[in-house]
Amino acid sequence: MMKKFSIYIILYLLSLTKLNAQLVSDTLDFFIAGSAGYGWYNMQELREMNTMIHQNTLYNTQITSQMPSYFNYNLELNYKIKSNFFGVSAGVASTGSRTIASDQTGVYKFDMEVSSMKYGIVGGKSLSFYHNRISGDFVLSIGALSSKLKTEETTDVYSDYITENYQEFRAANFYIEPSIRINIISLKYFYIAAELGYLFQFGGSNLINYDDSYFIKNDIFYTNPDGYKAQWDGLRVGVVVVVAFRENFFNIQ
Repeated sequence: MMKKFSIYIILYLLSLTKLNAQLVSDTLDFFIAGSAGYGWYNMQELREMNTMIHQNTLYNTQITSQMPSYFNYNLELNYKIKSNFFGVSAGVASTGSRTIASDQTGVYKFDMEVSSMKYGIVGGKSLSFYHNRISGDFVLSIGALSSKLKTEETTDVYSDYITENYQEFRAANFYIEPSIRINIISLKYFYIAAELGYLFQFGGSNLINYDDSYFIKNDIFYTNPDGYKAQWDGLRVGVVVVVAFRENFFNIQ
């Protein structure tokens, strides 16, 4: 009886050891991807508003910056199953504009700073071409996109007066972003890839003033961004660094 009991205990401990080893192995199937890139942003409506200010202000203004392409950053946590993976992601992007007039009497400026945060779910598949000489990933991300617009309008007439106006506007939309990654450098625990993608924004939410307690002094703000859209649609290029927790993790299984 004691002998059977001992055998049962040994078998039970072995099963726990095997289960624990499996759990540890499974946790190693997670990997992290971080990217830094450059984005081209639509922003058609905000550009049109800048043009309207430029054409209708009493000052002889110039648009010195008009929502240019700019850097963006993303982070992913993924879980791999054979050649497929899925996970969650977050990213930030920003751009802005400036309309200005300046002479010996003073300076007029209208600045816009637009930023976004996106949160999504990611799915992808590892690929290889030309007898495994070229490898990479196809990635699809979809989720929510939050935009924030800060505006600052100032008129500084030297030795006379200063007027200032600060406001904030926000909007929430959705996005879908397909991209392709091509590996450049592959090592045991990480690889570096070039990435090309395109972000499509949808949802139709306009920028609205989320707080009426903003600071106004001698209000001269006559063009209200409320009702305009922050449009983040556009091409994305970048470099991705992917890090795993065990050797040769990125070999396609």
